[in-house]
Amino acid sequence: QTSPVWTAAAVQMKLGEKAQFTLPKKAIDFDPEGLNPTDSCATWNIELLTIVDVVDVQQDFSQLLHVANSGGKERAEDLDSISVHWRMRRWMAEGCPCIASSRERIAILPGYGLVPIEDTNAPPVSVSMGEGQQEAVECIAARCGPGGRGHLYLKSEAMKSNRPQGCVVLDVEVVAMDACRGPGSAGWRGWQSLVAERETGDQWLEEADQRRKQLETFGTLRKSTGDSKDAEAHVSGQVHKFAFNAARRYRRALKWLDADDQQDKKIQMERSTVQIRLAKASTLSHQRFGDAAESEAGAEEKSAIDEALALLKEVLANAEASKNEQLTYECLKMTLQVWIQGEDVDEARKVLERLLSIRPDDEQLKSDSARINRLESAMNLKKGACTIESVQKDLQAAITAVDKAKVAECVTSLHDMIKGGQ
Repeated sequence: QTSPVWTAAAVQMKLGEKAQFTLPKKAIDFDPEGLNPTDSCATWNIELLTIVDVVDVQQDFSQLLHVANSGGKERAEDLDSISVHWRMRRWMAEGCPCIASSRERIAILPGYGLVPIEDTNAPPVSVSMGEGQQEAVECIAARCGPGGRGHLYLKSEAMKSNRPQGCVVLDVEVVAMDACRGPGSAGWRGWQSLVAERETGDQWLEEADQRRKQLETFGTLRKSTGDSKDAEAHVSGQVHKFAFNAARRYRRALKWLDADDQQDKKIQMERSTVQIRLAKASTLSHQRFGDAAESEAGAEEKSAIDEALALLKEVLANAEASKNEQLTYECLKMTLQVWIQGEDVDEARKVLERLLSIRPDDEQLKSDSARINRLESAMNLKKGACTIESVQKDLQAAITAVDKAKVAECVTSLHDMIKGGQ
C-alpha cells in the first residue's frame, strides 16, 4: 500500500549502504496508508539500516509479523492463559511513537501535573488464547514461547477491533503461560481448575445475556423509528461471539468432568450445572435477532437446539432421580426457552404447564406464556401466507395453461381465504 519506488530503491542497496536517489513526485505520490515520508523534494538520501524476516500473516501485506525472539519451546494452545506485556505504536515514516501500553500508569510530575508514563515494574496482563478479544496479541503469542518477543505491523484495515485506527505496530513480550489442559496436565489443580473454567464460562454467558437484553430495546426502537439496525447487528454479533466463548469453556469443563469420572454428589451437581449452561450458551450463540428472526432456523441452529435438548433431558433424569426440585425447575425453565427458540409451540406448552404446577406464582412464567402465544400467532400468520402464496402459484400456472376450470377453482379458494381472515 505504498509506492513501489521505495521497494525498487531498497532492493538495489546493501545493508548499511547510503545512496542518493532522484525520485519524481508523481512516482512516489501513491500513499493511501500514510507510510511514505511527507516531503515534495526530488532528491532523497536513503540509508538501509536493517533487514528482518517477517511472516505475511494473510498473504496480502496487511499483517506483517516479525518474531524478534521465539522464546521457549512451549507454545500456547487454544484457551490457554498467557501473561504478556504489550505496547502499541503509531506506524509512520517519521517514527513510531508509543500511543498505548500495558505498563501505562498516571504519575504526578512537578511542573507537568498528571502525565502518562510506562512503569517498568508493572505486572503483566493476562490474555486467553482463541477468545478473540485481543487478536493481535494472540497472533504473536501463538508463535512465541515464554520469554519471546514479537512485533506485528498492522495496516489500517487489519484486525480493527480493540485497537486505535490507522496503521500501528504492536510489540508483545510473552512473560509466562498457564497451560491448564485438564487432568494430568502441568497446570491441573483439580476442583479449583474445574470451578475456574466454569466461572469463566459464566462470565462470558452473562455478557452475552446482557447484550441479548439490549436487543429487546433495539427491537422496540426499530419498530418505532427504524434507526437501530446497525446497532442491532453489532450487538447481535457480540451476543453470538460471547455465547460461543462461553460454550467452549463449558465444553472443556464437561470434558474434564467426564475424564475425572467421579460419582461424588458435588461433582455430579457441578456436571448438571455445566450441562444446563452449555445448553443455554450453545443455543444463544445461534439465536436469530431482528429481521433474521423472521426466517427459518439454519442447520447449525437446529443442531444446537437438538444438542441442548439432549443435554437437558439427561439433567432432568438425574434431577428427578435425586429428587432435587431446584435443579428440576431450573432444567425445565431452560428446556422451555429452547423449545420456544425451536418454535415448537406444543412442546413449549407442555413444559410450561409442568412449571406452573410446580410454582404457579412465578411471574416469569406469565411472560413466557405470552411469548408462546405471540409465537403461535406469528406461526399461524406465516402458515396462512404460505397457503395463499401456494394458491397464487397454482393460479398463475392455470392461467398460463389456459385451464379455465382450475382458474375458477383457485380464485374461489383465494376469495374464501381472504374472507375467512386466513
